[in-house]
Amino acid sequence: MPKRLAPEVDLAVIKFAREGLSQRSIVKELLKDGITISHKTVANIINSIGNRRNHKSVGLSSPKIEHKQHRRSIRTDKLIRQVDALTRKENPLSQNQIAKKLKVSQSTINNIIHQDLGKKTKKKVQVL
Repeated sequence: MPKRLAPEVDLAVIKFAREGLSQRSIVKELLKDGITISHKTVANIINSIGNRRNHKSVGLSSPKIEHKQHRRSIRTDKLIRQVDALTRKENPLSQNQIAKKLKVSQSTINNIIHQDLGKKTKKKVQVL
């Protein structure tokens, strides 16, 4: 198991990173203070990799990771309204037919029906 870094080293790396120093510069600055650290370790500290493991070893709860919200490029409100209108009928089109009509994938239609509209689907029986 790799040797643990002192919390002071973590704080120093974060301080240098906030000042705008590159990873290579941070390694050189720490080397002046007699601290040998690799570029990869500096990158890991800056990106908070291993932060959860360190918290657990001390007995603290894991820090929350903020995830970026992805923009919904296909499943727009307009498309959701169109799918809702098409599925509201007594004998609606199949998911595949709706997908072809609206020029999106069948899986997108399925996600809209189940996740956005909260509807359930049934197997369509072909009417002769």
